[in-house]
Amino acid sequence: MGTPSSPLILYSLKLIKMESINIQNEVSSILKLVQDLEGKFSKNYLVRILRGNPEFTKPEHKQLPQFGEIAHWSENKIGLLIEFLYQKEYLVLKNQQKGSYELSRRGQKYLNKSSEFWVKEYELKPIKRYYYLAMKALKEERKSQAKEKNCSTFELCSNFQLEQMIIQDFETVEQLNQHSIFKDWEGKVDWNKMLLILRNCKKEYYSPQNLSRYSNYTKIETLILQGKTIAEILNILNIKFSTLTKYVESLYENGNHSIKEWIYKNVSKKNLVKCIEYFTKTQNYQLKDAKAQLELDYETIRLGRIYYRIQQITVAA
Repeated sequence: MGTPSSPLILYSLKLIKMESINIQNEVSSILKLVQDLEGKFSKNYLVRILRGNPEFTKPEHKQLPQFGEIAHWSENKIGLLIEFLYQKEYLVLKNQQKGSYELSRRGQKYLNKSSEFWVKEYELKPIKRYYYLAMKALKEERKSQAKEKNCSTFELCSNFQLEQMIIQDFETVEQLNQHSIFKDWEGKVDWNKMLLILRNCKKEYYSPQNLSRYSNYTKIETLILQGKTIAEILNILNIKFSTLTKYVESLYENGNHSIKEWIYKNVSKKNLVKCIEYFTKTQNYQLKDAKAQLELDYETIRLGRIYYRIQQITVAA
């Protein structure tokens, strides 16, 4: 049968055209700011300067040329770009527990020879609403613990550590303590309480009651994340297969490429291979033409086409 990483990626595929933007100016501003601040500050403070927010910004930093240089972007989007530069190794962590950044060799090299910097639109898409809900709940718990222990919130733990709890999805204190960001941390925080808050947040966010408040798009995205099958999603939402596949295509178009694994698990491997072979050979993405050749239903072909396109991006990357 094979796995998502074996037989189906052996095809020689071409990268499809995606909407891209040149963010040379924004990238240069961030890297230059990190360099000027000598790696002493975390993401939130960098965002504050780049947005030109005078509140809680040191007077000397308001005089920096980067102050307000990316004011045309939202705080959220600037934060996503900083995280993107970290993931792409233009930035490295100087202080792993506080989350302060410094330039990597790659970042320094780029800054010395600044050039066009193209990214796909989907790479800077806002993160899920769950992150904001979880972050708010963790900060409230930190504030409560700080009051009990008569200390400042940042003596307990940093925002960066809270972010990583959500991103890494730790389940136990033992797992958390094995990570370099938390290992040997001397803060007085009760991590067990923090993890309990996180579990409750996740349980509430993905509950059927909460799910009912959202659009079909969000419901389908959440149900796919939960690993529900096609049949289960159709039954839960009382929708047609054709409606589901159109929403799945919208998820792909909005940059959600994690659906590839879900498609792999829910479409017959035989049919998936037939679709990939067809699109590889013809480069013709018209569903009507594919149906005439493959003798499959439109919905299966649509899912096969999405899988193929995501696979192209993965292989090319």
